[in-house]
Amino acid sequence: MRNTFVLIAFVLAGLSTHVWAKQPGNSPMRRDRYLLLDSRIIDKTIGVKLTLGKVKKHPANPLFGQDRPWEHHYDNFYGNIIYDEELKQFRLLYLNFIDGENSLLYAYSDDGLKWVKPNLRKVVYDGNTKNNIVMMGRHGVSVFKDLRETDPAKSFKLFAKYEADDWEDQHIEITFSADGINFSDFIPQKQISAAADTDNNAFWAPTLNKYVAMTRQWSRCPYNDQTKAPRDGSPETDPAIDNRKGYRQVARTESTNFLNWTRAEVVLEGLNTRFQTHCLPVFYYAGVYLGMPGIWETMGEKRVYTELAWSPDTVNWHRINPGTSFIPNSDVKGDHDYGMVWRCVPPLFLDSDEVWLYYGGFDLKHGGDGRKGYLCLATMKKDRWAGYVTGSAAGKIETTLVKCAGKALNICADVKDGGSIRAEVVGVDGLSLGDSIPVTADVTDGVVTWSGNDLSALIGTQIKLRFELKNATLYSFSFSD
Repeated sequence: MRNTFVLIAFVLAGLSTHVWAKQPGNSPMRRDRYLLLDSRIIDKTIGVKLTLGKVKKHPANPLFGQDRPWEHHYDNFYGNIIYDEELKQFRLLYLNFIDGENSLLYAYSDDGLKWVKPNLRKVVYDGNTKNNIVMMGRHGVSVFKDLRETDPAKSFKLFAKYEADDWEDQHIEITFSADGINFSDFIPQKQISAAADTDNNAFWAPTLNKYVAMTRQWSRCPYNDQTKAPRDGSPETDPAIDNRKGYRQVARTESTNFLNWTRAEVVLEGLNTRFQTHCLPVFYYAGVYLGMPGIWETMGEKRVYTELAWSPDTVNWHRINPGTSFIPNSDVKGDHDYGMVWRCVPPLFLDSDEVWLYYGGFDLKHGGDGRKGYLCLATMKKDRWAGYVTGSAAGKIETTLVKCAGKALNICADVKDGGSIRAEVVGVDGLSLGDSIPVTADVTDGVVTWSGNDLSALIGTQIKLRFELKNATLYSFSFSD
């Protein structure tokens, strides 16, 4: 398969130094950056189509693999990536199996490309502690550095599944750390009542003023009373449905303090049982929550793909071009990322207007015997998540009312040879399409100009924008001073 994997109808019926930037447009109090994938800001479109952006895989891939005796095989990798401003270091916590037991491993890097697996001297393996094992017995571990936290001992927060001997006794636990390696005692969260056998993902949701976590539920688990009945048959008629558990679903739980979590409720499931939602890592950016759902093809090739989705509130999710990969699997069988692509979270944003998307790549399918996993990197120009594209015929995009937050209008766009983008403020003299100076090349936060005018007189007011595109893709617009 190439960048697109098919939804089968019959089943349904090189950098060495970096300067890192804080994410722009992320304040829930003031929004000055808008992604065009956010349908709330789109009033009407003519002759354009929403399409996924394109990422580039780094030429240094794979960055590392299973090269330590205790790295028996990465358990879907499930990577947590942190750029630590205090240490000026890339930090990575990732999942591994040791003799059938889950383990959390640690690595760090000064440049994001060359990684070190240090001897942490915490866990005994083969008679000594010279290894990078952080802990044993936890699955689907989510770790992040909470920049809002005032207690240094709780700077790092961890959310994971406890691996009990009896499947029905397994539950979610949370814990804290000052350094991201040495954690306090685990605190059970049985009331979440989720299976959690997935890439769990906890994060701070600024627009909700709460912590949110995405986890796993199964459609037939007895503790799950929130799900709909299976729509696509039974284990007897549909081999994609597990006889005991049903099919996979994404569930959501929330907390105001990270200590007390709500019962998990289902928020996303696959379009059919063949392509199931395995997990949903999430991060907040530019006024929306972006998710990169892992989609597992449960029959056929049994590969895992990474899509893109967005939500206004972490509850209601919109998949963009379902069936199309955002970070594509390799086309070549046996390549380090042919079988599965599991993205790490969150993405890292560079001052150079580039986004780094780490992911775990696997050569074989989900559950494939002898599969090998690797840390990999994909890059993307700023805001190229998804955008509206048109060909040689002019297309138009008209926004809803948005607050003008600066005198300059900026856009992120790709423009082909002979193409152009113009903009107007609807109903304002001097800021019409006819006054707009065409943008004729790729731009990242490029300024849209009008003959002798800017937006100074409109700052603080509600305005409606109209864009005209020819042979171009428009991803976002923003305001600046």
